[in-house]
Amino acid sequence: MFYGHFDEHGFVYAYVKLKLLVSTFNGGNLLQKRKIMKNITAEIIRLCLLLERMGENHYIELVTRANAHEEKELWSELANDENKHIHYWEFLIEKSEHGALPDLFENPYLIKHELEALVLRLNEVKQYYANKRDLKNALFLSLHIEYYMLHHAFRVLLDYIASATGDNTAKDEYDHHLNKILDAPQLLGIDSPDINLLTETIRHFWNENKTLSMQVLIDPLTGLFNRRGFFKTLFPLLHLAKRENRSVGVLMIDIDNFKYINDRYGHPTGDKVLHFFADTIKSNVRASDITGRFGGEEFIIFLPEVDVTHIFSLAERIRTTIQEKTKEDIPITISIGVAHGFIESDAESELHVLINNADRSLRNAKSGGKNRVMVSA
Repeated sequence: MFYGHFDEHGFVYAYVKLKLLVSTFNGGNLLQKRKIMKNITAEIIRLCLLLERMGENHYIELVTRANAHEEKELWSELANDENKHIHYWEFLIEKSEHGALPDLFENPYLIKHELEALVLRLNEVKQYYANKRDLKNALFLSLHIEYYMLHHAFRVLLDYIASATGDNTAKDEYDHHLNKILDAPQLLGIDSPDINLLTETIRHFWNENKTLSMQVLIDPLTGLFNRRGFFKTLFPLLHLAKRENRSVGVLMIDIDNFKYINDRYGHPTGDKVLHFFADTIKSNVRASDITGRFGGEEFIIFLPEVDVTHIFSLAERIRTTIQEKTKEDIPITISIGVAHGFIESDAESELHVLINNADRSLRNAKSGGKNRVMVSA
């Protein structure tokens, strides 16, 4: 979703560059394609960093101009927030330079062009307000800056940071920062229909972006990653495991006789079973482990640094926990296939080999009587 504007030349430019990119992809090899995509992702992050720095500089300038204590305190807090955000983008740039970022965007070149247009538009707006130095116009410009940083690239990157680190601090700080500026009119005693409309628009778009971002990567029933979110999140960990020669593991898990549960107790009960099962997984894995709903009643766990003994113990703990907690209500059992190994050359291909091995072990567990853990040879 883009909230700036393009002129006709901008669209022609984007179209021509996109055609060139497609042409390059059709003629180049797979490694070259991946390199191009990763370079574009890095440029997107640098543009987000540039926009943050523009915001930080704006708030620092307002601190120097403020007279009242509450104004100076507000602008100072917002400048400090932007400085924290800058560190997040620098963190991502560093990961990008080490080749540890997945392809996060469906149309990265178009997103890059949109962000470039935002930078130009923000410079135009700042120029417009350059000689309007009263408090109301300072707030108007501040809201415009935050408005232009509602581009969904920011939300995608924040969601990636949270999923890659297991920490929601970056997302929470962005929410807190945005709430500060949206509450600023009331704090500063400014009652303006135009400002009120802009604050409500920003709040609506930000909440909409959060919802859309979650829908793209998260399974709404279980709160785990969907298949797309799972693969997007684990690839950086996969490349890290390859560089540092760490062993990795995959668990493929299937709820036994789930169709029978749905048929006998109804689909609402089946949904509750899926939700309970997902909560059980979350409570037993580490923050660094990546969990996902692979489809239907099948789930997957990727463990980025683990030995085979720990993997088997984890699988058994999940299996026995499910069995013990449900035996007095609707008895539920699960079957688990386990695979373990090292990533040595082609990370993505070797990951799929591990998944296939775990899936084969899962099928063996099902055919061998269910309610058991089988480890790939």
